[in-house]
Amino acid sequence: MRVRIDANLQKTLHITQQHGLELLEIRREGPADRAELKRMDIILSADDEAITEPGDLQRIVRRHRSGEKMTLNFIRGGKKRRVTVVL
Repeated sequence: MRVRIDANLQKTLHITQQHGLELLEIRREGPADRAELKRMDIILSADDEAITEPGDLQRIVRRHRSGEKMTLNFIRGGKKRRVTVVL
């Protein structure tokens, strides 16, 4: 789900991005689960491309084959994090 990143959080994290993609569901044993992503994490970028709509993430994932790696930047608990996901 698309979410707005408020101005205070943008300032704290030193980001200008106003929207991200909130994870509402994590498929058990799927790539996100194996990368230890959690519900309510907010995806900012995938392979250094901004994610502001669900279609953005889907488009980037489709460029990869099964077993390839993709880097995600996300927010959890008010902190910016980075993780590598094996698709």
